Amino acid sequence: TGELYYRIGQSYFADENFNQAIRNLNEALNRGGLSAKDRGDIYLLLGNAYFELDPDTVAGRNRARRSYQQAARISSSASEARRWIAYITAFEDTLRRQDEVERIQRQERRERELERCLDVIDLFEIGGVADKSQVADCQALIAEVDVDGNGNVDDAEAQAYATNTALPEPTEEDETSDGEDADEE
Repeated sequence: TGELYYRIGQSYFADENFNQAIRNLNEALNRGGLSAKDRGDIYLLLGNAYFELDPDTVAGRNRARRSYQQAARISSSASEARRWIAYITAFEDTLRRQDEVERIQRQERRERELERCLDVIDLFEIGGVADKSQVADCQALIAEVDVDGNGNVDDAEAQAYATNTALPEPTEEDETSDGEDADEE
C-alpha cells in the first residue's frame, strides 16, 4: 500500500526536501490503500510542497492550487484546502497590485525626468546657468522622445515616453498637412 510512501513523504517534507516529498507522496497516492483522511492530508502536503518549491511562478502556484483542489474534494481536508486556495489567490492579487504600483511609479519617475529635462533646456536656452553634461543628457533624452523630430515634445510623445509605449505609426493622412493626397496640388 501507499502508507510507507506517505510516511517517507512526510519525513522529506519535514526536512524541507520538497522534490523528494512530492515524489513519495505521489507514489503513495499511486499505490493506494489509504484512508480518505490520509489522501486529503497527502494532497495538502503536496500543495504545500509545490508552493514552497516554487511560489514565485504561475506554474508553481497552479501546481499547488491543483493539489489543494484535490484536497478540497475530501471532507476531512476541505476546509484547510479552501483556506490555502484563498491564500494563493490573495498572494496573486497582491502581486498584481504590486506590479501596478511599480508601473505607476516608473511612469511618474519618467514624467518627472522628462519635465526636469524640459526645464533644464528652457533654462539653458534663456541663458541661465546649467551644467553642460546635464544639458547634453537632457538634449539626448529630448531627441529620443521627440519622435517626429520637430524640435518639440508634444503631449502624445511625452505620454508615450512616460508609459514606455510606442506612438502609433503615422498614417499617410497624418503626414499631409491638409489631409488631402500629397500628389494633388
